Amino acid sequence: DPVARIRLQEEAALALADATPHVFERRLVPGHVITVARWEEGTAPAIPMDPAGSAFRALLEAVARLHRHQLVHRDLCPRNVLLGSGGRVLLLDLEEVVRAGQPADVVGTTGYLAPEVESGQPASSAADVFALGRFLAEADASMVAALAQCDTVAWRAESADELRAALPIPSDAPGFSGLVRGPSALHDVVVRSQRLRHTAVGRKWLDRLCAAGFGRPEHGGGVRLHPAELN
Repeated sequence: DPVARIRLQEEAALALADATPHVFERRLVPGHVITVARWEEGTAPAIPMDPAGSAFRALLEAVARLHRHQLVHRDLCPRNVLLGSGGRVLLLDLEEVVRAGQPADVVGTTGYLAPEVESGQPASSAADVFALGRFLAEADASMVAALAQCDTVAWRAESADELRAALPIPSDAPGFSGLVRGPSALHDVVVRSQRLRHTAVGRKWLDRLCAAGFGRPEHGGGVRLHPAELN
């Protein structure tokens, strides 16, 4: 339904706000939707991106805006991301946006398409997360990469917000501090730990989280439970 597609594009644009080019008009013509948008200067991101860099953090925030509205981009890849001036990151090509779990044709870019979508399952926000993982190096040992690059959807982060909560912390952090405290969501690591303990990279990052002070101190202090032991 072309009208429904236009409405979804408009909803996605409202959710993204300044993280997508401003659209002056969307017009329906036989068989097509014509979009007139503001021209934006910028470049595609160089791959692999740095998960701790400001550009990747901004990309995560942009995608998270869609996921908070139960929307899935479905074609996250370098050509659909624009790095603009002043650190702005813009998402392009909203034509394939769907509601999470909505049955739809298989679309996406080779190398960025989640395995479950390739097999014909509806796209969820976890499919966008898989695409985000492909922006990172395959050998990246960060917690973000561990949560994003899993072929098995059950072990993958469910949304861009979950990845934002897992942004890398210093591997040599000497103790608990404001530097590594991170978002409050990072303290709720039970489900995340269950996923991470299945991979060597994940176990390493659980150790790093523990060294940085995450987990739960036992009563009386002194001993801190490893994140993998939380229940």
